[in-house]
Amino acid sequence: MKKTSLLVILVMMLGITLTACKKEKDEEQSQVKDHLNPPAWIQFTWTKPNGMNGEDGFRFTSDDMYSIMYDQGGNQTMNLSLLQTIENEDYSITEESTNDTYQFVVHYNDTNSSKTWQFALNPNGELVYTDNMQSTFIYTKKN
Repeated sequence: MKKTSLLVILVMMLGITLTACKKEKDEEQSQVKDHLNPPAWIQFTWTKPNGMNGEDGFRFTSDDMYSIMYDQGGNQTMNLSLLQTIENEDYSITEESTNDTYQFVVHYNDTNSSKTWQFALNPNGELVYTDNMQSTFIYTKKN
């Protein structure tokens, strides 16, 4: 009788453990995506002067980020989608955001590498971008 009771308890504990592990794995998977979801506060065009008398920066939409560039006359010369540049890669994306920060990581599964993008809104209403080398760049909202 004791052996049977012990066996039942062990089977129940194993079931609880497997259920908890599955739930944790499901939660982790729900945080990993293959698209972006930038917060509303960053969904604008942000630029800074570049060395060619023009501007470069980022444009955020509700589901993508673009690298952009303008020449000295204000004409857009580049509009490159992040998701289009990596569409042939095996990747996943994780994101974190608050009322004034946005970070996402593109995980390249085939090479086991990643690239982190970190943005913050400073008190002056400027966008601060920190790259993987921990260099920071300040962008202003383009009208």
